[in-house]
Amino acid sequence: MVRIRRESPIALVVLMTGLLFILAACGSSTSAGLTPPSSSGNAEQSASIKGTPLVSNSKLTLSEKEFSITPATATATTGRIDFTINNDGTIVHSFAVDVAGKVFTSSDVQPGKSIPFSVTISVPGDYTFYCAVPGHEALGMKGTLTVTGNP
Repeated sequence: MVRIRRESPIALVVLMTGLLFILAACGSSTSAGLTPPSSSGNAEQSASIKGTPLVSNSKLTLSEKEFSITPATATATTGRIDFTINNDGTIVHSFAVDVAGKVFTSSDVQPGKSIPFSVTISVPGDYTFYCAVPGHEALGMKGTLTVTGNP
């Protein structure tokens, strides 16, 4: 047991800071910064980095199969980006977009099925997308989403 003396305010601050980190790690968010999808399977995520999310316009369809995502590069404009994720493979896949270190992911996509997935990105740039099933990204299921300013 750690004894803290009244004369040691620094030790108390260190202890309290450690407790805050532990509590933050035990919060209600899921691991790796993932946000759970809604029960309908449509995981509209707000990945707005600054300002108000912009109204969109971009609709993209991607195909996942063992072990690729087609197309591997896609372009959209800032704002809401609506994806249709098709699983043309024989095993379960999912879809994730990394927006400045924060990952937004879909629910599982069963073989032969499609799901809608939306994310809002308000800052132009290149963003990585991939299959979030463990090991699939390393096997080649990844690509780049280039987001440009609104037309």
